[in-house]
Formats: sequence, structure tokens, C-alpha cells
Amino acid sequence: MLRDLVHAAPCSDAMIRMDHILLEARAMIRWAILALVAACATPAADGNDGGSDGKADDNDSTTSKYIRYERFNAMATDAPPTSWSVEGSARVREVPFARDKSVEIAKGDGGSAGIATTFAEQRGRIAFEAKVLARETAGFKAVPYVYNAAGAAVASVAFHDGMIEARVGDAITPMQAFVANVWYRVRVVVDTDEDTFDLFVDGVRKAHDQPLRTPTDGVTKVRYYTDSAGAGTLLVDNIKVYNEAQLIGAPPEPVYDARSFGAVGDGTTDDTLALQRAIDAAAGTGGSVVLSRGTFLASTLTLHSSMTFFIAPGATLLGSRDAASYPAQSPNTGNTQLSNCRRALLYAHEVSDLTIDGGGTIDGQGDAFGGAENTRPMLVWAVLSQNVTVQNVYLKKGAMWSLVTMESDRVRIRNVNVQSDNITHDGIDVVDGSDIIVEDSAVRAGDDAMCLKTGVRRGIDTMIVRDSIFSGSNGGSNGIKFGTATYGAFKNITIEDSYVKEVQYAAVALESRQGADVDGVAFQRIEFARVGAAFFIYLAQQATTHPIGDVPKLGSMANVSFTDVAGSTMSWPNSPHQGSLITGHLYNGTTYPIRNLSFTNVAIAFVGGRSTVPAAPPEAMANQYPESNMFGDLPAWGYYLRHVDGVRFDNCRSTVATPDVREKLVTDDVSGLAGAP
Repeated sequence: MLRDLVHAAPCSDAMIRMDHILLEARAMIRWAILALVAACATPAADGNDGGSDGKADDNDSTTSKYIRYERFNAMATDAPPTSWSVEGSARVREVPFARDKSVEIAKGDGGSAGIATTFAEQRGRIAFEAKVLARETAGFKAVPYVYNAAGAAVASVAFHDGMIEARVGDAITPMQAFVANVWYRVRVVVDTDEDTFDLFVDGVRKAHDQPLRTPTDGVTKVRYYTDSAGAGTLLVDNIKVYNEAQLIGAPPEPVYDARSFGAVGDGTTDDTLALQRAIDAAAGTGGSVVLSRGTFLASTLTLHSSMTFFIAPGATLLGSRDAASYPAQSPNTGNTQLSNCRRALLYAHEVSDLTIDGGGTIDGQGDAFGGAENTRPMLVWAVLSQNVTVQNVYLKKGAMWSLVTMESDRVRIRNVNVQSDNITHDGIDVVDGSDIIVEDSAVRAGDDAMCLKTGVRRGIDTMIVRDSIFSGSNGGSNGIKFGTATYGAFKNITIEDSYVKEVQYAAVALESRQGADVDGVAFQRIEFARVGAAFFIYLAQQATTHPIGDVPKLGSMANVSFTDVAGSTMSWPNSPHQGSLITGHLYNGTTYPIRNLSFTNVAIAFVGGRSTVPAAPPEAMANQYPESNMFGDLPAWGYYLRHVDGVRFDNCRSTVATPDVREKLVTDDVSGLAGAP
């Protein structure tokens, strides 16, 4: 193995330096060989419907690089999954929706039940990812177990009596608690060269470089199952198996090794100047600055056009804890969000054809910062740019918003894990721009997890968010949010096949309060759990905020649809009995209604629990901050609609978890109501 080639206890600085050079050379050669070998491998085709349902970007070949990518959507309902090894009872179910199926592994008191797939032996860093849900906390459910060619379990993660557990070497180690009937995205990355594994749960790395339960040269099988003791039910969906070298590929040439420019990568030496020299050399070449095997401490780095910033697995870009080392930037725009966005660890201004990639980590050490948002650095900020891709990286502890694009077009954010703690620490923020895709990502944020904003007149036009999970850290604010900055337009936007959980305000918040025109926004196949409110839909002529050089304006909201949505709300301290607040606005004697709103196949279990009916909420006041609980408990336990012109409910179902004296639906100044929730 590679680690056996490393010299022990060199006796001089020169030898230490030579060891670093040799180690990096070996690492890069190994990575290139793995990429070549994996590229020549033939991914399993049977049942691999990755991208076959039309959800992948037409210009993207990523899905062909998976060993297995299974959504189960093309398989027959209530039948065993085809092209999978099945033991006991395993059936394809229309859960959560008819167009978004999963496999239900249900076991009685007999033997185990499960599904498994085998594949040609894989070596290197192999990832196993799936959405998994247990119907009960009791019992044991493998999520997953990974095996080698000899049939030995190499890595194992399980739901076990209320805990997510992993086998670390010989020890069963609790990682975190889990809740029944809630989806978790579990990713295990097995490194057969180092005999270690990483574990991610909902985008947060819970274990890093931990020893495998069985050392191995390769892996050949993955299995999801319930054991033979007792009864239990496990749901599994969106299973992915891939070799990181194949999925990510080698860094584009020419390669600019950060250490060749003087970077040390020991986690304590300030590598800012060395990294910037490498970046400047790579500018315009189409090549890559490569960080590998080390921790590179830096403050602001300015990225350029036609280059890749490649952080390899095993490497970390570590942000400085010194706030003064992040200068305030002045991009060429009057965007209102410059009041918040001024500093960043990775900064790209007016660039094109930029990629951030590699499989490594960007750690902002955000817990070290306090003060106003504009004094704290973002992890990544691309502004006034085009053809920007951020993919295959772990973003950890940004000091403010984590990943931000502003007035940038043709943006691709994919396969990104984000951990962002504390209030005002958003996950992914898209501020104005067009032709944007966010997909296959997992965000756990202390504030809004996925946030769309507009601070100039151009707004956001044509955007897709899909196949992602958005959750709250310590009760984050909202899952998927449009706002609060809402000056331009939100048009032609689709949010689909995504999951929201554990946010204290709304699963979905759609706002216009500073002049934004909202038109053609569709939410489809959205599921959520443990949220304060299901929907917060809000049109108000409320604030005079506008870009530099522009003027205040009035907004509108029309043609918003929710199709195939299911979930449940719960009581949070500041949202104890929330329904869904959906309201237009009465402003200067004129009513501004929300127009043409539709709900189709929407099933929500509301928390309920009130013994009195509160008064109708007032109209919004000037500059009142909008949030789903801004008026307290509503007169309805389900939906409160006010100033709405045209709303339709088709095949919708609302239930209440705790008895409640309020009505399910209360309307005020609503016309064109069809159907019932």
C-alpha cells in the first residue's frame, strides 16, 4: 500500500522536503491511474436508472460514471426491485410519491430481509450513498454494509435502537441519534488504500479517516437489510455507488502543484502567498491548482478564469481565524446584498470557466468569528461571473453564508456537502443570475439552508434545484427560501425531488417584499419533516430597499404551484402551533393579491394543539422582518389565506396531529377558490 512506501523518521529538513515531494508525486500518480482504470471500467447497467428519467443535465455525463445509481422509479410498484439480490420481503413502493418510488424492506419475525448488489472489485476511494428511513427506532437496520470479495464486512453503518452506529475498527461507535419516519442521507466512503472510511450524515462528516472493521484490497458488494431479530421496516432510495477517481476525474492539465509554489500544507504555516502564486500561474491555462495530502492554511484567495481549483481527497483548505486577513471586496455592482457579502476565503470576480472540485474539504473555522455579517468571510463567493462549477467538495463551518454566487450565469453546484452552524450562517445562497442548477447536494445549516435572493433588477431567471436534502443545524431557520432580499424577479424556477427537515420556520418560504416579480415557480416532489411550518407564501410592498442607482418598486406574485408534496410539522418554541401563512398585502389603500396559486397531491400532517382561536393577523408593517411565525399562531391549523385571487386544491389531504379548535382553512379576501385542502 502507498503508506508502506513513506520513509519513517527522516533526519534532515532536506529529507523531510524530499519526502513531501515523493509523497505528493506518488499520490498524484495513484490518482491519475485510478482515474484511468475507473474510466475504462463498465458501470453496472442493469437497473441503473441514473439520469434515465430525464433529470440529469442534458450536457452532463456524470451519471454514466456511477457504478450504480438507482432511483427505482422505472420499476413496477409492489414488486421486488429488478436486478437486485432480494432476501425476504423487499418491494418497490410509491413512497413518497408515484413518481418518486423507494424500496420497502419489511420483516416479520422470521429471517432477515434486504437488498444487495455486487459489482466488479473496486479499489481506491469508493462511495456508497442512499436515502434511508426507519419506521421505528427499535431494532437493527443496516444502512449500509459493504463487503469485499471474500464476503467479509469491510465497513458498516446501522440504525440501532435510536442511534446511527458505525463500526470503527473493532468498536461499535454511536454517531448520532435518529428519529423514526425521517429520511437521512447516509454516505460512506471506503478508502481501500488506507483501510479507512469517512461517514457523512445529511451533509455533515461524522467520521473521518477512521479504521475499517476489516482491512481490504477492494470492495465488491453493498447491502441494505434488517436483521433476523424482531420486526421492522426500512425504506431505501437514491442508492449511489461510485469510485471517486472515476466520478471526479484527474485534475485538468497543466497541473500546478501548490507545494511547488512554496505551500507547506501543515495546517499552521500561512500558505496564502504560495497558493495565490499557484493560482496566478494557472490563470487562463485551463489547468489546475492542486492541493493534496495536507491542510493548507490561508486567508482570501482570488481565483481567475479558465482554471480549476482542485482540492484532492485528503486535503483541506483551512480558513484563517484572523478576521483582519479577509479584505473587504468591492465588485462592480450595486447589489443590495453587498451589505452582507464583502469578504470570502475563495473569491472570484468577473471570471469565466472556473471550477472548484476535487473531493476535499474547505473549512472556514466559522466558530471563531462574531460580529456583523459583512465582517465575516464566506467560504466561496463568485460574483459577476459565468460558467462556474462547484462540485465534489465538503464545505465546513463558513463564518457567514457558505457558498454564494451573485449575478453569475451558467452556474453548476453538484455533489456538495455543506455543514454550516449558527444563526446567519446560510448554506447555499444564489443571488441573481440565470441558468443555474443545484443538485445532488446535502446542506445542514444554522440559518436558511437553500436561499434564493435578488438584490438587483435582473433577478433570477431559469434555475433548478433537485435531488438534494436541506436541514437545520440547531433548528435552522428555513429549508428552501426565496428572500429576504427580493428586489428583482424570480422566474422559471423549479424545485424538485428534494427533502427538508428540522427547521424551526418554514419548509418552503416564498417571499416578495422589496419589489420582486415572482412568476412561474414550481415545487414538485418535495417532502419534509420536523419543521415549524409547511408553507410561507408572502407578497408585501413593505421595504424601500433598492440597488445603488436604482429606485424602489412594487412587486407581484403569480403562477406558483405545489405538486406532489408531503410532510409533517412539529412544535418549535417560537412556532408552537403553526399553520401555513399565505398572504398578499394591502398597501396605501390598494390590495396586491397573490394570483393563480395551485396545490395538487399535497398531503400535510399539521401539529395542531390550540384550545383557543387567535384573532386574524394584522397587515404587515413597514420593514417588519418576514417569517412564517411573524403574526404568531394563525386562525387556522392548516392554511390561512388572505388577499389571494385564484387558488386551487386538487386531491389534497390535511390532518392534525393534536386536537385543535381552529378550522383547517380560513380565508380573508380570497376569490376563485376551488377545491379544499
